[in-house]
Amino acid sequence: MARLRALVLAVVVAGAVSGVCATRSHAATPPPACAPIQAQKDVVLSSIPPSPGPSSVSSAHFDVWYSGDPTSADYITETQAGDLAAIAEQAFNQYAALGFPAPEVDPWTGKVEIYVASLSAYGLSSYGCDGSFYFDSGTIGTANETISVDWDIFAQVETWIGYGAGDEWMTQATAQWAAAKINGFPVSTITDIGPFEMSLDCWDPTFGSSKCSKNGYENLGLSRWPFYEYLAERFGTGFILEMLQDGASAGDALTGLQNALAAHGTSLSAEFSGYAAKLIGGSWTATTLNAATIPISGSVVQTGATTADIPQQTFSVNHLATRYVEFDRGDGSSAHACYAATLKIVVQIPSGVTSQPTFYWNSGASSPVPLTVAGSTATATVPWDTCSWSSHGLLALPNGTTNVNAANFVVSGTLTVDFSTPASSSNPPAPTSQYGTPVAAGSFSAAPPVSILGPAKVFLAQDATSIRVAVYSGGDGTLKVTLGSYSLGSMDLAAGTNAHTFTLPSGALNAISSAGAAGLTLTLTPTSGNATGTAVTQKVGIGDPTSLTAKKTAKAKAAKRKSAPKSKKTSSKRK
Repeated sequence: MARLRALVLAVVVAGAVSGVCATRSHAATPPPACAPIQAQKDVVLSSIPPSPGPSSVSSAHFDVWYSGDPTSADYITETQAGDLAAIAEQAFNQYAALGFPAPEVDPWTGKVEIYVASLSAYGLSSYGCDGSFYFDSGTIGTANETISVDWDIFAQVETWIGYGAGDEWMTQATAQWAAAKINGFPVSTITDIGPFEMSLDCWDPTFGSSKCSKNGYENLGLSRWPFYEYLAERFGTGFILEMLQDGASAGDALTGLQNALAAHGTSLSAEFSGYAAKLIGGSWTATTLNAATIPISGSVVQTGATTADIPQQTFSVNHLATRYVEFDRGDGSSAHACYAATLKIVVQIPSGVTSQPTFYWNSGASSPVPLTVAGSTATATVPWDTCSWSSHGLLALPNGTTNVNAANFVVSGTLTVDFSTPASSSNPPAPTSQYGTPVAAGSFSAAPPVSILGPAKVFLAQDATSIRVAVYSGGDGTLKVTLGSYSLGSMDLAAGTNAHTFTLPSGALNAISSAGAAGLTLTLTPTSGNATGTAVTQKVGIGDPTSLTAKKTAKAKAAKRKSAPKSKKTSSKRK
């Protein structure tokens, strides 16, 4: 099935730069089917406009077909065709270095075929097929060329993995993530992210339609790539491949995503709430995202200058979407004295919705504050004042369900002012914190929630003497580690990523070997004081999984080839 990708601007216009698509109308009908390739490598184009030219430049893994006729709208030079092939080869190597498989190739040529043609009539920057893609001649030689080509190469990697129709909300965004990653996440990639009130899995399969957004780039899902960077930073880059493979195996992207997260001891709902919090709290490894602007929903909440209740507001949030609410200190005036205060935030979570709201004061040494959830009510009390600030508080309202829409979150609160303690907005605010210990939604343990960073099963060498444990923790505490019946000890936990290497006790390797293919269970139990949290597990085996993975991949590929239709399968991507 063809893949469409939204038009990428070749020049900077109204803030849109490399990697960001322009809002423009689309053709009434989609482009034609993908071009067939004959055994003699002749391109049959008689009934398939636009027609790439007869000239070609070949590299190790790519053939670039182009027109050298300067009167043609498809025209580029041989040097430009060679540069295009070089960009594709670099992307090929970079994706391989990240652990991704090689892209799909044309069955006749054994390479990825790239057809350079003018796609402006269709409002496209590329038009992808299985093992080949059209590439817009107008993008050649512009600042957009590299990241655009990189997108198309990763789309072919996804084709090899086995994605079909209906999953493009994930594959479009993941290809944009991959292209952004190997280019170092340039500033241009954050000029249009989200919008976050749009569901993560919104997908518009109708060419020329704008079901998800009036902006073509957003409508096709490319702007939603930060979610996959969040997952990569949480679980490692290899998680993206796991997710895509699980989606291909399940025949459904959402099911595959949920299965991959379950294998790491967590859930989509929990991680979606974590993602919503990270968008406002920052601390991204992809540091460009720390400078991203998060759009605000509804009216700004002015907390006031005297003790009073905060008038409630209602915010509707669809499934796998988030609304962000702005809280400003004071009453908007700096003409009066200001005092220290406390702010209590209350969120009524809609029935049937799993959510962990988070509050963040975006200045000074602040940290995100997860609201404490009890039943359908989430609360947090934070240090505040009545001064006038240029900084703002942000409240994230994520809806982590996969099917509950138009869910109304009701936000209210109380400001309590201490008129005996003058305050000043010339000093940094008190660090944002809550009174009490934040807990995950639905949990009443002070022990931090943890999730494993790594595959569902790890393999040790026959002569291994130690094992490395890596987890992501939702707070401070201690992690007790056992392997089968063997206690390996414990490690201290801090909020974020934690890792420690444990020495294997005598007899542990024999126990793992005796467990056979099932492996031995590594149990990781978080604690804090007398509280014990929810344990997560990981399987441990003996041997090198490389040969097993290779056999599985070869078997899947053979099955795919056997079941593939004899005619070329086509797919489309909108500019």
